[in-house]
Amino acid sequence: MKTSPGAVERVREKLKMRMADFMNGKTHQAFSRTHLHALKDHLRQALKTLSPEEYRALCILRVGEEDRFLDDLVNETLGLGPLDPLLKDPSVSEIMVNGPHDIFVEREGRLERVDIRFHD
Repeated sequence: MKTSPGAVERVREKLKMRMADFMNGKTHQAFSRTHLHALKDHLRQALKTLSPEEYRALCILRVGEEDRFLDDLVNETLGLGPLDPLLKDPSVSEIMVNGPHDIFVEREGRLERVDIRFHD
């Protein structure tokens, strides 16, 4: 069963609202690792409250996908989204964004396209 992109975005927005409620106006700079861990635990609990249809829309099927989904959601909301892992990668010397689906990095003087994209 294929889900519509609109259904996925509705669920993502619902979870972002839960995240905003949990943060209670604190800026992302105020969040330590402990706070981020608590935020992800809060979002894990929020996932359990989704209807079966909403959960299926997220296409979380395998072990580890839930953590990856939550990391992406937190990075998108509090950080630079899909660029966050690249910024932490010491082998990346430059990041070039030419569009939401057209992202390149430089590693050891070589330019390569990466398979990441922005949601919007």
